[in-house]
Amino acid sequence: MKIISPLGMHARPASELVKMLRGCSSKVTFSFRGKQADASSMLSLLSLGLKCGSEVDVSAEGPDEFDVLAEVEEFILHMDK
Repeated sequence: MKIISPLGMHARPASELVKMLRGCSSKVTFSFRGKQADASSMLSLLSLGLKCGSEVDVSAEGPDEFDVLAEVEEFILHMDK
């Protein structure tokens, strides 16, 4: 997925994403430039340094993985809007 927000992944959207994922049963991982981040941790997400234009791999493992990936994609597309 490509980060299209001009501000990238900063504290507010990272916090919102963590809150959104609290109710899911799948583990979501972001991978960028050889580093991985657990999407349930705001600090972990911020440590990736995702800026506008960054292409990040997002994976999910668990019973609701397909639904969760769709939600994450929608979130990233509308981040900061």
